Amino acid sequence: MSPAAARPETQPMKRKRPRTVAAGTRATIRNVDTGEVFNYTLTSSHKTDPAAGVISIDCPLAQGIEGRKVGDKPSVELTEGFIIFEILDIKAVK
Repeated sequence: MSPAAARPETQPMKRKRPRTVAAGTRATIRNVDTGEVFNYTLTSSHKTDPAAGVISIDCPLAQGIEGRKVGDKPSVELTEGFIIFEILDIKAVK
C-alpha cells in the first residue's frame, strides 16, 4: 500500500454552532411587536460599530439577549421601554 493510501482522510473541521448568544456570536433577533428583524454581532466594548450591527456586550440590548437560546423571547429594557425580542438564529463569528 502506498503511503498516501495509508493516511486516513481528513475532514475539514466544522465549527460548532453556538447554543447561546455571547461575545463572538452573531444573533438574528426579531422585534415581536413590529416584526422587524435585526442582525447583531456581540463584541468587546472597544470594537463596536452600531451602524454595521456590531454592538458591545455591555450595551442594554446585548445584556438583554446574552445567554439566550434560539426561540427565547427576552423582554429587554431600552430607552423606549421594554421590548420583546425573539432569538431567531445564533452563529459563531469567523
